[in-house]
Amino acid sequence: MRSFIRSAVIAGFASLSVTSFAAAQGFLPPTANLLLRYDTDQDGAVSRLEMEQGVAADYALSDVDTNRCIDNLEMRGENDRRLERDGGVASPVADWNLDGCVDMTEFASSVRSYFNFADRSKDDAVNTAELQGPSMPITLPQIQEPRPAPQPSGSPMGTSTLEQNPYDPGLPGNF
Repeated sequence: MRSFIRSAVIAGFASLSVTSFAAAQGFLPPTANLLLRYDTDQDGAVSRLEMEQGVAADYALSDVDTNRCIDNLEMRGENDRRLERDGGVASPVADWNLDGCVDMTEFASSVRSYFNFADRSKDDAVNTAELQGPSMPITLPQIQEPRPAPQPSGSPMGTSTLEQNPYDPGLPGNF
């Protein structure tokens, strides 16, 4: 039993690529997986060629009727796949020019933009080091609720109008 567990652990670690291990350890932003999924040779870097081939394969999968035009029904299917695969960092496909057809340019725009942004060395490859650091998208800080306005002391009526609704724009002093 002990050797089985050890074998399973070793096999599990061996199956993790450098990129997925780094992502699992929290060193990479969740958006990194949008590019790292195209690392077909598992070398820890995504070349422009790997990215373009991956996007082309995704487009072919989405273009069910193979007419090189993704219609609204096909777009809905692709967006559902992206949401299931990528969760909250999914980048939806959209018909940006509103011509009723998502072509390859529209389909690949977000991945290509992200690739160009991440390729800081401009060597047509994005590695895990380029996906780390302050220049990459970060999660936004949590927005705190506004603090209520200070309450006047000793209101002669018992309850001030500020105590009734401190956010009413009609009250004096509120903008």
